Amino acid sequence: MSGVKKLFSGLLAVSIGLIAIAPPILQPLQAQTQNTQQQELKKLQEQAKQQFQQGQHTEGIATWQKVLRLARQLQDKKAEATTLSNIGVVYSTIGQPQKALEYYNQALPIHKEVRNRLGEAATLSNIGLVYSNISQPQKALEYYLQALEILNEVKDPLWIAATLTYISTVYADTGQPQKALEYDNLALSIYKKTRDRLFLC
Repeated sequence: MSGVKKLFSGLLAVSIGLIAIAPPILQPLQAQTQNTQQQELKKLQEQAKQQFQQGQHTEGIATWQKVLRLARQLQDKKAEATTLSNIGVVYSTIGQPQKALEYYNQALPIHKEVRNRLGEAATLSNIGLVYSNISQPQKALEYYLQALEILNEVKDPLWIAATLTYISTVYADTGQPQKALEYDNLALSIYKKTRDRLFLC
């Protein structure tokens, strides 16, 4: 595995600017309850991210499940989709591709529903990574290219660079070194301008 791929493999989660969607009119008690739940949501998100970074993946999945329940209680679709994607990342990291795909495929239509284009693209890219890891390069390429199309619209440099790297890996694995080098060079030029980051919320 190349250094660039190793850097990004398993850590490209999609916690992207979680914003609660509240009804326009709330009684004071309802507002207080919702604020408390939002604070708990953010606290649990931070805890789950720390657990991921420390390699505490079983504990992290349990924490993300708590986040998921809260997001659904708050009817926060963006947070729900983001959390599903993050659970998928953890399962992918610990070598459970089918579980990862299960959560990614739950997240994808919700990202589309709330028009979270970056979340959609990141999830497509992560699905591609799963297929690449289980030796289905053509399937992987299909998802990477879908992701790249969206990423070129939203112009997120980190995700563009990561996805270009993944595409390069597919071409290298399928005996197309010139195509691999082309995408690798594109990715490298972006990496030089972009600070690494794990989570975006």
